[in-house]
Amino acid sequence: MAGEPAPTQRAALTAFLDELERWNHRLNLTTVAPADMWKRHVEESLVMLGTAAPRRGADLVDIGTGAGVPGIVVAVMRPDLRIGLVESLVACVTL
Repeated sequence: MAGEPAPTQRAALTAFLDELERWNHRLNLTTVAPADMWKRHVEESLVMLGTAAPRRGADLVDIGTGAGVPGIVVAVMRPDLRIGLVESLVACVTL
């Protein structure tokens, strides 16, 4: 795993999950239950980030980002990285 989020990162990730849950009712962005979102969206993204271990300042792309996972989690945890989110149903976003 990439490490525990600092308090400010935890707050940002919690806000992201709250917003995801709010919009999920309208757009069906994820099938993950709200009670499981931290484990499935954040913790699993942190495991992936720890395994991939991108070099400082790297450019990464989250292809098929859907609800923004893992791209947004990685962007919060590693602000030194440049993250692109690509989803076929919406425009490309760079964080």
